[in-house]
Amino acid sequence: MCAEMFETSKQLAKIGMPEGLSDLEQQAYVFERIYGETPENLIRTDKPTKVGPNRWMNTSSRQ
Repeated sequence: MCAEMFETSKQLAKIGMPEGLSDLEQQAYVFERIYGETPENLIRTDKPTKVGPNRWMNTSSRQ
């Protein structure tokens, strides 16, 4: 069931996708539509993380 829902969400994410994108660009477009971020932004370690109301934590090891 979960796999079916994921496949359905990928199909829905393709709605409105610009024509002429390469395969890699299509994958990136669908990923961003589903997860709300690009893969690069999701794995960044220096991106602040919200830990509570008006409090942010820097997850970077460079502090």
